[in-house]
Amino acid sequence: KPASSFVAKINEVGTLRFKVEVANPSRQKTTIALQDDNGNVLFSEYSFTDSQYSKVFDLTNLADGEYTFVIVSGKEKINKEFSIQTKTNR
Repeated sequence: KPASSFVAKINEVGTLRFKVEVANPSRQKTTIALQDDNGNVLFSEYSFTDSQYSKVFDLTNLADGEYTFVIVSGKEKINKEFSIQTKTNR
């Protein structure tokens, strides 16, 4: 049994710009979501039967805080947490 039927990569490609790439060879129904630290879903998108998914998210309009990309494919789930901190404390 393979450890994972899909692979997700999330890379920062610029200031508060993240590229989400999902390789989904088994073509499982896949959901990509962005949540804040309270669990509120700020964005959700289905990529039903695509074997490849790629999208750049521009998050410059989000407030400072903790966020999580949640990628669910079939019964598998990957969480990728990140922080936005634009204000400098002095």
